[in-house]
Amino acid sequence: IFGGALLVRMIMVRYLATPAWVDSIHHGLITRLIIETGAYPTTYAPYLEIEPTLYHPGFHTSVAAFIQLADIGLPEGMLVYGQVINALIIFPVFLLAKTFTRSSSAGIFAALIAGLLTPMPAYYTSWGRYPQLAGLLILPLPLSLLVNAESSARIKYDARILIGCSLAGAGLALVHYRASAFLLCLLTGYFLSLGLRRSEFSIPI
Repeated sequence: IFGGALLVRMIMVRYLATPAWVDSIHHGLITRLIIETGAYPTTYAPYLEIEPTLYHPGFHTSVAAFIQLADIGLPEGMLVYGQVINALIIFPVFLLAKTFTRSSSAGIFAALIAGLLTPMPAYYTSWGRYPQLAGLLILPLPLSLLVNAESSARIKYDARILIGCSLAGAGLALVHYRASAFLLCLLTGYFLSLGLRRSEFSIPI
């Protein structure tokens, strides 16, 4: 599924020189600054008047590392990197579906839909929104860890679960803060429903 999804996405951009969205200009500028300075910049002045740590530092450093390792140009590197993470979305979709359904078949079907059956219009919603897409790659991991740990009662005594969730959550916040808000909403909804379900079972009939 991943191979097919990646092939579809690469074919769709075969005639493009850069990602076709205005946000890509800002992402390209910041990535270039990282490559040229060899470190994450303390300021974007005089180009941008925003706090560097608030504008997806995890995403930009990963793009810069990819471009340097691949030894390709900035526009091409951003385009290829974006399409790869676009195809990688099938794995968190699989994990999320399996976590809540307890079915690998449901996870594969969900990955198939996300990877091959709906490249449009879902493809366009992430056009130039690569930081959010990168965040969505991480989002299901802490959620899945907590759900599986809670269902097996391991969460009560296994500190590794909480450490792993904390690290994944911190990485998610560095990549995209809005995706972190999505995670908080999902966790809130899950634990509220869990609490309501348990209270129903505890009520004597």
